[in-house]
Amino acid sequence: MVASPTGQDCWHIVPPRPLRVLCLRHTGEGEFWLNTWRTLTALLFEWGLAGPHTRAVGVLYDLPDRPDGGIRYDACLSVDQADVIEGDVWRCLDSVRGLRYEVIMSEAPLARVGSRHSRRLTDMSVTSGTWAKKPRRGSGLGAPLYEVYPCSPIFLEGDVPVVEWYQTVHAAQDGPVRCGSGGSGGLGGSGGSIGSGGSVGELVSRRHRGHDTRSS
Repeated sequence: MVASPTGQDCWHIVPPRPLRVLCLRHTGEGEFWLNTWRTLTALLFEWGLAGPHTRAVGVLYDLPDRPDGGIRYDACLSVDQADVIEGDVWRCLDSVRGLRYEVIMSEAPLARVGSRHSRRLTDMSVTSGTWAKKPRRGSGLGAPLYEVYPCSPIFLEGDVPVVEWYQTVHAAQDGPVRCGSGGSGGLGGSGGSIGSGGSVGELVSRRHRGHDTRSS
């Protein structure tokens, strides 16, 4: 266990926890974040990809002090690869603008934060608990930040509890990574961005090979 520089949190350094997800990007103000979750959740149910083991994860690329007040945020729902690669599902996935297949939480160690917080359903603001302060330059912790929810937020009322959350551990001399907008590079590409990097079919093939190589 490691104490944070602010003295408010403690975290455990844990290995990468690869999770295959379908995700949609939300950018801008927090009050519209549920629209992204509604779209993504409806797609998984429509295509029969949702089930009792589906996990909901929010990926934040910007810390709370972003000057323009906007955020870059991915709504993610876990999927079984065997279900995704079936031919009929393939064609549906590739036809949805902005829908990406990602393997998240896989490229670097993670700092699992011991504190808990919740987000207000209506505008995404933090309503309780301790939210991450901006890491000191060279601290080795930063974005992407991963929030694990009990389910898709659209099924909740009031606040959205964050049951687990993680910061990404980077090389200490590099400081926090500035993540891209998702337009290029792909998972583990230059600049630490998690981007689209091509069609859903190309992503699964390329990232499945890469994950197998790292696991061997």
